[in-house]
Amino acid sequence: MEFEVKARDGLARIGELKTAHGVLSTPALLPVVNPNLREVPPSELRDTFGFKALITNAYIIRRSPELRQRALKEGLHALLGFDGPIMTDSGTFQQHIYGEVSATNEEILRFQFDIGTDIATPLDLFTEPDESEAKARADWAETFKRYGEAFKLEAARRPTLACAVQGGSHIKVRAEAAQALGSLPPCVHPIGGIVPIMEGERYPLLADVIATSKAGLPPSRPVHLFGAGHPLVIPMAVMLGCDLFDSSSYAKYAKDGRMLYPDGTRSLADLVEHPCSCPVCSRHSPNELRAMEEKERTGQLARHNLYVLSGEIRGARQAVREESIAELAESRARANPRLFEALRRLAQYGDLLEGAEPVSRARAVRYFDSTSAVRPIVERTRQRVLDRLPAAQGAFAVLLRPKGTPYARRLPHGLARARLKAHIPLVFETIWGPVPEELDEAWPFSQTVAPEVWDGESASRVACAVESYARTHEGLQLIRYADAALPLIAERFTGAPRSEAQEGAARVEATLRYEFGEAAAKMLEGRAVEVTRSRRTRKIRTVMVEGEHALSMRAYDGLLTLTFVGGARLKATLPAPARRVQVEDDTAPFNAQGRSVFSKFVAAADPSLRPGDEVLVVDSRDHLAAVGRLLLSPPEIKSFKFGVAVQVREGAKSPAPA
Repeated sequence: MEFEVKARDGLARIGELKTAHGVLSTPALLPVVNPNLREVPPSELRDTFGFKALITNAYIIRRSPELRQRALKEGLHALLGFDGPIMTDSGTFQQHIYGEVSATNEEILRFQFDIGTDIATPLDLFTEPDESEAKARADWAETFKRYGEAFKLEAARRPTLACAVQGGSHIKVRAEAAQALGSLPPCVHPIGGIVPIMEGERYPLLADVIATSKAGLPPSRPVHLFGAGHPLVIPMAVMLGCDLFDSSSYAKYAKDGRMLYPDGTRSLADLVEHPCSCPVCSRHSPNELRAMEEKERTGQLARHNLYVLSGEIRGARQAVREESIAELAESRARANPRLFEALRRLAQYGDLLEGAEPVSRARAVRYFDSTSAVRPIVERTRQRVLDRLPAAQGAFAVLLRPKGTPYARRLPHGLARARLKAHIPLVFETIWGPVPEELDEAWPFSQTVAPEVWDGESASRVACAVESYARTHEGLQLIRYADAALPLIAERFTGAPRSEAQEGAARVEATLRYEFGEAAAKMLEGRAVEVTRSRRTRKIRTVMVEGEHALSMRAYDGLLTLTFVGGARLKATLPAPARRVQVEDDTAPFNAQGRSVFSKFVAAADPSLRPGDEVLVVDSRDHLAAVGRLLLSPPEIKSFKFGVAVQVREGAKSPAPA
């Protein structure tokens, strides 16, 4: 199995899963095709709705003499008339409903191999959410045994296997199952047994199951949410790192006269107008659909459902590319109170989410209310300001709410005039907590869209953050701004205003501390620092240290990037393994020539690194080979055997010294 991440937004990712019948881009939804019914032809699923892969039931095909003979003779893809990747289910659901199936695990697997499936599923055991933990453990023990059998089977061309995380509603069993699956060879990992959970709208439990499974599974394995095909849950599941989905809901709901929408489900019987503009709803009014013969109506409703599902999965992929999947998930969750509760539950999985959270994004953060604070960037940002930006002992600073961004350019008139006469340090009270003025052009501070009036929980969080900031910086006195306080401010601050050069140096030092840690600022100590600015915006562009170009400040996020010279200076201030990605000695010379670092050649990485961080690429002797931008988290680098780990910006131009 080959799976490579091409783009990401936290745990959410755009990936490529290679199969014998083509590369499948993820996240992807696989419509369930009943081999006996085929409500919508597979070719139409591909050509009209854009689904690049399908899932069908191998047990049903095997049970039918006619379908079995054709599948063995013609192959699965010819049987269905579909040339893309096909995944097959094993009959687990039929076994669960009817008690037994007329095939063993080995028999149903060999049948899947023989008919040419791309992803085969062993005959695992399904545990209902309300069954006991003892039952869940016994089911899992037998299931894991069957997975071991599956990998031992001889086959001329064994397809990718799908080995599911089971455990019912018992989170400990799920966690143990996910950890155990990591010992198997690479395969797809469905999260099974969730259909009853979703049918009961037990969305908080669903969030627990997904997050627990994701935390235990190797990051390099595609995760499939079995039976999850309602558009309402797709954004949250993608946000949590699910790559594949499947659903027969488009057909089942159509038979019951129900229509899927991004915010829920509606009955055709209740509709006066369509809240949808898909081709089906554009051509046929609710009355016209109700007047159709049952078979025709069912077909039209199934197609409506497919349009909605296709749109939702495409929207989720685009949100990952735009780095806005969390906001999409939050907006969908507000359509259902139980799903909203599930989203808030994710605060319990902060470590899982934070480990994959990028250091910045190319777009603004949209903060709605305290629910938005479940995003790990909120707490990480507050903590970094608190830990990495110490204030001078006994200093004064003015605390005020900003009126726009960048904060320091949107000051009250009286304060702006006072700063023409004296240097008045400012700390801004923001939704992120207290922010020193030197960071007001860095992401996310100047790229945030938030309400002017905060909800009570958010306001309380900010107040606690300001209190922690003042307590941590012992002796710092914060003077809250008001027009009436201007005389006091004039009395307290009498030093000369900072020059543009001084302001630039202070901004570079603060950004270094915020981005790389407090010790990073030592690379500037006692050295001549000169910044160049954009003529139009006056924002910093390059940083010269002792006459050499060491750093650049990105326009889109206000954070710093390293040149090779800057990397060498930073390395001298930070002891190993800080900021290091250590590569194999044999590959370091290639990186020194400016070539990217591939995951399989990484020997070690600083565990505190996060996607998007600026990193030092070194060999086993800690010789600097290159500098660049980290694309994967350290656990992902360790797990992946395919793809780029570090996008190298500049190499040493020659092999590291002997």
